[in-house]
Amino acid sequence: QRGHGYFDKKLGSKDYCQNRLPLREETEISGHAVRAMYLFTGAADVAAAKNDAGYLNTIDYVTISATGNAVDFGDLTSERTGLYGLASQTRGVFGGGFGNPANTNIIDYITIASLGNATDFGDLTIAARDRSACSNATRGLYASYYTVPSGYGNTIDYITISTLGNAVKFGELSASRYNPGGCASSTRGVFASGAGLTNTIDYVTILTQGNAIDFGDTLAVNEQLAGLSNGHGGL
Repeated sequence: QRGHGYFDKKLGSKDYCQNRLPLREETEISGHAVRAMYLFTGAADVAAAKNDAGYLNTIDYVTISATGNAVDFGDLTSERTGLYGLASQTRGVFGGGFGNPANTNIIDYITIASLGNATDFGDLTIAARDRSACSNATRGLYASYYTVPSGYGNTIDYITISTLGNAVKFGELSASRYNPGGCASSTRGVFASGAGLTNTIDYVTILTQGNAIDFGDTLAVNEQLAGLSNGHGGL
């Protein structure tokens, strides 16, 4: 059992072994990054299967210009996993995900500069998990999805971040997939690769609706991606 000193005696420090405290008593993510990822993603999967609210609605925050462990920000409106986030300079928005026993279309938002629980924003057009998201200062996009038993899809939704309300269909990706990497500049949203065995990179013009256009290809077929951008280049 974690937090009782069984693992770190031979392998290293309590932080390195993810053995600082019993999992339910942890308030910070620390130690070896890969070990932490394996532990907490596994805990999220078990929590989803068991409908365990204790693991599934937490929001953490960091101060980007500093270094240090994440701190509790508040809670989502409901427990779920497999959701994606986007932001403007003032708001953070989280959409979709799996909330046992089914996928959800819930959109939550928070005000980034103040701590507290999330508030209902509206609903996505599809109840699904494993989407991708990106945004500029005005609009947020959610693309692709995974559902059971339908599989994966190519729908793109959009929201206006400064308002409240349900998402509207924006268009479609060039190929169905789930978990692509998403990033954006002030004008373009880009979605790359993803589960569905494609290396396609698509782009859209964020302030106009329509289907995605081929941008190019990633070097390999990838899935379970994350993306980010400084407005000039995308990773």
